[in-house]
Amino acid sequence: MKIRGKIFVWIMSTTFVFFLFVVGFLGYRFRNESLTKAKQITDIQAKLYSGEAKSILENDMTSLRTVAEFMNNYEKIPIEQRSEIFQTLMLSVLESNPKFYSIWTSWELSSIEPKWNKPYGRLRTWYLRSVAGEITLSIDTPNTEGDEPASLYYKIKTSTDYEHIVDPYFYTYESSVIADSVLETSLAIHIRKDGFYKGLIGIDVALDDLQDIVNHKLPFENSFMYLLSNNGTIVAHPDNTLIGKSLTKLFGEQYTEVNIVDKIKSGTKFSVNHIKENSDGSTYYTSFVPIYIGKSKTPWSVAVSVPLASVTQTAVNNLYFSLIVGIIGFALLSIIIFIVSENITSPLHKTIEVLHKLDSGDINTANKLHIKRKDEMGDMAHSLNKLIDTLNQTADFAVIIGKGQYTTNYEALGTKDILGNALTEMRKNLILAEEDRKKTRIESEKRTWVQNGITEIGDILRESYDTFEDLSYAIVKTAVKYLRASQGGMFVTEGTGEDAKLILRASYAYDKKKKLESEFSFGEGLIGRAAREQQFIQLTQIPQGYTFIGSGLGEEHPRILALLPLVHESKTFGVLEIAGFTNFESYQVEFMHTIGQRIASVISNIRANIETKELLEQFKEQSEKLAMKEFESLQTNVELKRTKQQLKIAQNQILGIEKALTENGYIAYFDVSGKLKNISRSGKEIFGITDDMKDLSFNEIHLATGHNKPWLDSFWVGVSKGNISKKESALMLNNKPTWFTETYFPVISDTGGIDMIICMGIDISKTKENKK
Repeated sequence: MKIRGKIFVWIMSTTFVFFLFVVGFLGYRFRNESLTKAKQITDIQAKLYSGEAKSILENDMTSLRTVAEFMNNYEKIPIEQRSEIFQTLMLSVLESNPKFYSIWTSWELSSIEPKWNKPYGRLRTWYLRSVAGEITLSIDTPNTEGDEPASLYYKIKTSTDYEHIVDPYFYTYESSVIADSVLETSLAIHIRKDGFYKGLIGIDVALDDLQDIVNHKLPFENSFMYLLSNNGTIVAHPDNTLIGKSLTKLFGEQYTEVNIVDKIKSGTKFSVNHIKENSDGSTYYTSFVPIYIGKSKTPWSVAVSVPLASVTQTAVNNLYFSLIVGIIGFALLSIIIFIVSENITSPLHKTIEVLHKLDSGDINTANKLHIKRKDEMGDMAHSLNKLIDTLNQTADFAVIIGKGQYTTNYEALGTKDILGNALTEMRKNLILAEEDRKKTRIESEKRTWVQNGITEIGDILRESYDTFEDLSYAIVKTAVKYLRASQGGMFVTEGTGEDAKLILRASYAYDKKKKLESEFSFGEGLIGRAAREQQFIQLTQIPQGYTFIGSGLGEEHPRILALLPLVHESKTFGVLEIAGFTNFESYQVEFMHTIGQRIASVISNIRANIETKELLEQFKEQSEKLAMKEFESLQTNVELKRTKQQLKIAQNQILGIEKALTENGYIAYFDVSGKLKNISRSGKEIFGITDDMKDLSFNEIHLATGHNKPWLDSFWVGVSKGNISKKESALMLNNKPTWFTETYFPVISDTGGIDMIICMGIDISKTKENKK
């Protein structure tokens, strides 16, 4: 055999063996790489959409957390205002969140009722939204006979976790309509004080919006995604019939073998290969990524399932195609092998060398082939070089995305460029997530702004001022500055009935011309209209000459005017006027409404104290006149007899007053040090005082009314200085709260000292119930 024949046989046999090896090696490598990349993409998809699901649930937890942080400061809110404020806040949250079906609180009775010393019993308040959108309020006191250890509430109550998310459940809002059964979950947060459990606040949230996440288009054919709760319940799935079912519907007997639920409960990121239940026997790769909502320790999971057959089919097709092309090429090669045998060896080795480098992850562009030929080797070199360029571009794009630069341009090679399209979709979702984060931060800043403003105004209302005008000026000045307005004024109602007037008590940054218009009747002008209608008024076009702001550069008219009526218990106590140059946003209007109610309440208390003091002065004046008449009656027997008759009449009147008070309250007499000297029979029954109890103090009697000792000490200091003081107290009588308003009148002696202090307590429980 000639040398050419030997070379031909050797080259052909070697080429054939090498061809089989390369095709087999590439087929194996491409299949494994396809599987590896598909699993990586599946893991990325699961992680990406877990963030989207977490964002939805985290937003709900954030809304609840904001309310819980406010309620954690419940002791700073006066007892008589807590229920109204908390119910208003809960209703506002439910109205502003259509996806919330209900919001509820459960307060331990021991934390809100001073006489309740049992470790069980709670006051439950909840707002429920019906299918028709109607919101109803319900209040009850369950567990007064003892906690139920098997109940969900008891498990959450005794848990050391601060925040909780409950496994999903179906709830029917209209029992007669099966279609109204809703899959929902409950988010709950502990209300704690000094590390001790005081209560629980929660919301019931529909899970419908999570269905949009699982309906996203996935990169692999026949792939699907679903969301699982901590106990393995399917929360969202493209197949609606599986929602609310156990994961066994997808895994069958393999459910126990792979121990999925334990891994989900432990918050582990994991993946499994399994055969889908009730399918054609195809093997699926499923990636599970945990979702932690808030500070809860019961993670949920997002799962993405990919059929391995659809991933490997492209690699198999490419292998078959390569075999066919190889056989044809091998037949043609036998004709021209004698000419091109030497030219094939060199580029083939270079190609194999680059492939090995790619196999090891080396995609440096310096490895590109410099072969300029118009044959298969040239095409191979061109494709390989293009693959190196594509991998470098993809790697660079991934690095840029990792640095947060989402605006970088990148175009996939086509619809079949799975990795490129996946990265492009990832960039799009990251941009959307960033926008959502910014919106959430802005809303949080607005809520914080409102709460800080309410706190600042509250601090002013709790301070002591020499005059009512000083208090009014502090309120107006703080409100104008906090709202970044330009000027403001506070008009206070003086008089009653048709004679009632609105008098300007304080102003800030007003020109002198405006101060001349300091009195309005109800219904007169914008001020009087706001007071009469008890409606907030905001004008964006102020009448010319209504008011103006003077400056060194001339006069510039404000463009925005807000008139806030100060209403308490359906009575108008004044109007707060704010003017500026920019529109007041909705959260600023919400802030003004809140402070308006608090200001009106303070004015109401001030008026009540003034009226009480005037009554006491009249009582004192009448007593002095009666004493003078008694002295003069000693001059003659006739005058003595007349004076005795008058004293008897006055005594009967006082006894009548005392009898009227004891029927709806009580009368008590204290010395200046706070020792109880005498108390009416009704007072003894209310406070449980017996005849053998002696030397009782003010503090000992009132510690059971919900006030702590430092507060009581501070209150008695003001009374002992001669100030007429007023407070409200609550006692548990006949297993229900009874409310009293107590007024303390110091009795001044002839020398200017205090002989005694009289306390008049009146039962106001019916008034409290009517308010509710």
